[in-house]
Amino acid sequence: PLGECLLAVDYGTAGTHAAVLLGVGVDPADQRERLYVAREFRWVAKDRRRQLTDAELSAELRRWLVEVSAEIPAAAADRLAFVDVDPSASSFIAQLHRDGWDRVRLADNAVADGIREVATLLGPAVDRLRVHASCTGLRAEIPRYVWDPKKTLKGEDAPIKANDHSCDAMRYGVRRARRWWRHWVGAPDDLDEA
Repeated sequence: PLGECLLAVDYGTAGTHAAVLLGVGVDPADQRERLYVAREFRWVAKDRRRQLTDAELSAELRRWLVEVSAEIPAAAADRLAFVDVDPSASSFIAQLHRDGWDRVRLADNAVADGIREVATLLGPAVDRLRVHASCTGLRAEIPRYVWDPKKTLKGEDAPIKANDHSCDAMRYGVRRARRWWRHWVGAPDDLDEA
């Protein structure tokens, strides 16, 4: 079972709208605490042949959380520690506030730092991040979430911006959850070395 949970959202209306639910739990195999991406919400407008408005996206997320909270009680919308939303999604953030969502925050969009943190937690030295098998969109995106070679030649760290919605949501969530996992990797300066 997971303790506190948070929801991280990468906003999209014409493309993909993705959200991931993260929380800390104890791995029964080795009794170590880990950060889990426990569930994923995706609305792919092209596949569903329908775009949703901000109000409809808010309602769909709440409906999804009701379903998920039957299995993961900490996922109930009124129990989430945070709801981190893509900082460019001002209209959606306003809608969430109108709909009574609590603890909505602008996600930290420090791309390079977020990718390093995700890589650190996934890496064999730390091994503290797990992705549930039901998160099929995220699991499909992870291997394709790579640095853009054209930007690298210019001295910039930026991933290729294609099919990365769930990965971006996971990155937002990992950044917000630092207080839950920071002690697993040592002092803050240690992250830059990993």
